[in-house]
Amino acid sequence: MLSRPSPWSSEPETSCQRHSGKGVLAVLVFAACCLLSFDAVAQDRQRLNGIRQLPKMTWWGFRRDLNILEWESLLNYRLKLGPRAEFNLSEQFRSTLQQTRNEDLWKDNHNLAMNLKRSLTPSLTFETDFTSHVQVDPLSGFDNDLSRNTGTAAFTYRPSANFSLGPTVSTEWQTQLGQRDHGLGYGLKADVTELDLLGYQNNLAVDGSRHIFDRRENHDFSLRYRMQRQFYESTADTLIVVIDRLRQDSFESTPSDPTEIFVRNLTLTSRRVENRLSYRLGGQSTLFAGTSLSSSHFRVNSLRDTLQNEKAGFDAVQSLRIRTRKQRWGGEFFWTYRFRSLDENETTPGPFDRFPSVGFDTEEVWVNLGLNQGYRLAATDSLALHTSVSKFQYDTSDTTNTNQHDQLQWQLTFSHVHRFAQNLRMKWTASAFLKHFVFLSGQFSGGNNWQRDFQLTPTIEYSPGSRFSFVQQFTVRAKYQTFDFDDPETSTRNSVNRQYIVRNKTSYQFSRVSAIDARFDIEFAERGKFFYDAWRQRLALSWRNTEMQLILRRSLGSDWQVSPGASFFRQTRWEHRLSPSGERNRNLKARHTSFGPILEIRYRPTSAVQVVFYGNIQKSNSFRRDSETINAFDLNLNWIF
Repeated sequence: MLSRPSPWSSEPETSCQRHSGKGVLAVLVFAACCLLSFDAVAQDRQRLNGIRQLPKMTWWGFRRDLNILEWESLLNYRLKLGPRAEFNLSEQFRSTLQQTRNEDLWKDNHNLAMNLKRSLTPSLTFETDFTSHVQVDPLSGFDNDLSRNTGTAAFTYRPSANFSLGPTVSTEWQTQLGQRDHGLGYGLKADVTELDLLGYQNNLAVDGSRHIFDRRENHDFSLRYRMQRQFYESTADTLIVVIDRLRQDSFESTPSDPTEIFVRNLTLTSRRVENRLSYRLGGQSTLFAGTSLSSSHFRVNSLRDTLQNEKAGFDAVQSLRIRTRKQRWGGEFFWTYRFRSLDENETTPGPFDRFPSVGFDTEEVWVNLGLNQGYRLAATDSLALHTSVSKFQYDTSDTTNTNQHDQLQWQLTFSHVHRFAQNLRMKWTASAFLKHFVFLSGQFSGGNNWQRDFQLTPTIEYSPGSRFSFVQQFTVRAKYQTFDFDDPETSTRNSVNRQYIVRNKTSYQFSRVSAIDARFDIEFAERGKFFYDAWRQRLALSWRNTEMQLILRRSLGSDWQVSPGASFFRQTRWEHRLSPSGERNRNLKARHTSFGPILEIRYRPTSAVQVVFYGNIQKSNSFRRDSETINAFDLNLNWIF
C-alpha cells in the first residue's frame, strides 16, 4: 500500500503532498494519459513551498556533464514591513541545454511566488499571493509548453488558539497547447486544533477550493480529522479519518492530429480510516497495533468523445509490533498483513456509436513476519540479527495476461562488531536472501525459479589519532538463479554471478592546512552457467574493475581551499569459451580506461557566503574505439542573507 504523509506530522504539508498521497492508481493513470499539466501544478506547489522553508538566501549554479549544460538559480527572501506586516519572495529558475550534432535543444522552467501578509487585528490577518509558472520545453519532443499565473487574496480569522477560518478568492490565467483561458476561484480553509473533548484531543482540518474557466473547471476538497488520547506512559489511542476529492481539467491534443484540441477530465476520490494503538505490556515492552482501511475511485474521460478509464481500489493494512528494551539487549517482533484490490474498466469507442467496456480486477495479499534483535556482549562486542519471511500472492482476471503468481521470501542478516582498542574497530556482516517465484498458470510456469543471494562483508576501521583514518572493506557476494522445470544439465538459464570487492579509503592530515584523501577500489566478477545438483559452474564472462582517486586538500588562508587531484578507472572484460578439444579459453572482449585531473576550489569569505567549483577532465580510451575527452564541471554560489 502506498503510504501517505500524516496531516499532523511535524513537517508542513503541501497541497502537492496531499494530492500525491491519494494512491498509486492516480500516478499510473497520470502517466498513461499524459496529464502533464496536473503534474506540473503539483510540482510547482511542492517546490515553492519547499523554498519558503529555507532561510533568506540566494543560490546560483552552473553544471556541465557530457553534452548537458544546466543553469539554475534560487532566491528566498523575507522582509519585515513593520511590526504587523511581512513580505515573502521565492524564485527558482532552471535552464537546460542539450547539445546534439543537428541542433541545440533547450528547456526552461521558471517559478515565482510573492506573498504579502498583514495582521489587521490580533485575530484577523490578510494576505495576498501571486504565483507564476512558465515552462518552455522543446527538449522532450512533446508540446509541454505551459504558462500559468495565479493571484489570490485571503483572510484568516483566528478568534482563539484552537480555531481558524480562512476564505479565499483567486484569479488565474493559463496558456497550454496554444489555448488561453482565464478563470475565477474561491475557497475556504478551517482548522480546529487540540480541542479537548472528554479527555480526547481533537484536530480537524478542512480545505476546499473551486476554479471556473471558460471550458474547464477544477475542484479540490480535503478533510482530515484526528482524535487521540494519552492514557499513561507508552499507552495511547489515535483515530485518523481522511477524505480527499480532486477534479482537474486540462487541454489535450489528438496524437494523430496535434491541432485538434480537447479537454480531458480527471476526478479522484479517496477515503481512509486509520487506528493506531500503543500499549505498555510491562516495564520494558510496548505493543504497537495499527489498522488502516482506504478506498479510492479514479476516472479519466475526454469531454470530446467520452473516452474514459476508470479504476476503483481498496486497501487494508494490519500491523503488529512488540518492542522490548533492556539494559544489554533490545529488539522488536513485527507482523504485517496487507490486502489490495483493484477493479479497472476502460471504455473504447466502437461501431454504431457503442462504447464497449473492457475491464478486469486484481487482488494482492502480502504477509510479512520478522524479528530485529541486538545484544551487547561486553564493552567491546555487540551482536545484531535481522530475520524475516514474507509471502506475496497476486491474482488477476485479465484473460490477456494470466500472470497470477506467488512469491515466498526469506531473509537473514547477522552482524558482529568488535573493538580491539579505542582506535581499532572491526565489523562483519553476513546475509542470506532466498526467493521462490511461482506462476499459478501453466502458460508461464516455465518462469518458476529460485533466487539465492549470499554475502559476507568484513570492515576494518583504524584511527590512531585525529590526523589519520583508514577504512578497509571486503565484500564477497554470490547470486544463484535456478529454474524449477529446466534440465539442470542442458538449461542455459540457470546462472551464477560472483563478486569479490575490495574498498580502501585513507585520509591523512599533514598539517593544519594540508591533508590528503586516497581511495582505491577493485572488483573481480564472473558470470556463467550454473549446475545446481553438482554445484559447479561454466564461466561465460568475467571482468575486473579498478578505480583510484587521489585528492590533496590545501587551505590558502582562512577563505580559500584548493583541492587538486586525479582519478583513474579501468575495466577489462573477458569471454570464456569451450574449444572443440574441450579446453577452456579466455579471450579479451573489451577494455575501457579513463583518467584525468580533478580540481575543487572553495571560497568562503564569511560564514554566509560560499563559492564552490568542481571540475573533472577525463581522457577515455575504449577497446577498438577512438579516444575522446569528457569535460565536466560544476560551479555554484550560496549566499545566506
